[in-house]
Amino acid sequence: MDNKDEATFNEFKEVFNRYLDPENLSDQEFLLRNNMIQFIKNACIESLLVY
Repeated sequence: MDNKDEATFNEFKEVFNRYLDPENLSDQEFLLRNNMIQFIKNACIESLLVY
């Protein structure tokens, strides 16, 4: 993994870990978290239905 990829991964990891604990999120962040989870679920289901 090159430096740019590693930096991007580390940023993602920080954001991901932050959103794992919904108790420390603002209302807006909590809604964003739920929307991201729903988006990923829909994408997974859609990919299974297409193939």
